Amino acid sequence: MEKTNPPANHVKFIGELIESWGYPKFDLNTLDKSKIETYINNNTSSSSQLSQDHIDDLRKHMKEMAEQAGKEFSEEQFQSIMNETSDNMGGTYLMSIDNAIIAIGFGQYVLEGTIDEEL
Repeated sequence: MEKTNPPANHVKFIGELIESWGYPKFDLNTLDKSKIETYINNNTSSSSQLSQDHIDDLRKHMKEMAEQAGKEFSEEQFQSIMNETSDNMGGTYLMSIDNAIIAIGFGQYVLEGTIDEEL
């Protein structure tokens, strides 16, 4: 079987992937429970971290959805949804990072029959 792709640095790819997602930096080699908890607790998102344009676009979209459903748009409900969906993003970030690492490792195993030690 002829290889057509050059060898890739999978760990470098993961770092670039996480950066492209805009996630806060995290040492992927840490096993320190307190550092993990700090990352999770310090990386909660709030509507103030979203751009005002993004919030306005979401509000507009939700108003359109309410109109299509024949219902009245509720600003209170919109704010509630924004608050509920933006809590505890640190845990979501870590879970997404873990899933990416597992997927890349599995893909490498399927394609190459091995997983890089550093991965």
